[in-house]
Amino acid sequence: MLIHADADAFFVSVEQRDAPHLRDRPVRNLVAIRDGVDDATIRLPGPRRSISSTRSLGRATRRRSVVEQSLRDNVLRALGRLGDDPRSPTRLDVHLRYDDQHALVQAGALAEPTRDPTVLVGAALAALGRTAYEEDGRGVAMVGVTFALPSPAADAG
Repeated sequence: MLIHADADAFFVSVEQRDAPHLRDRPVRNLVAIRDGVDDATIRLPGPRRSISSTRSLGRATRRRSVVEQSLRDNVLRALGRLGDDPRSPTRLDVHLRYDDQHALVQAGALAEPTRDPTVLVGAALAALGRTAYEEDGRGVAMVGVTFALPSPAADAG
């Protein structure tokens, strides 16, 4: 958890300067919340809905070997980020950003939830192939993958 304390209200004053419609509006602060005089509730975020990994390629390229290796690395990195979470990905999305900053997301189907790296890499490469990035004419500048995770209640049953 990360908490930023704006003790001297500097950031509030900057926001009020940049957005005059916020002037004379109440600002919530941690002391008021702690003392129970602010109705704000602080909730820790729930379980992750997805895990992702992206990597910039440095120079944009259309070379299949470079793009595919980056995608493989991202699949393994995203798997590592799952850590001790017992849930398995139910689907994946492959993300590409081209050298002209246009982005593309291609869904990858999984027959069943799995953590098998071979299955996940295969599904990611199949989705990558459906993007036709090699024939597009633009260079690929970024490659990434996102794993969708089931809700904890759905996985427990």
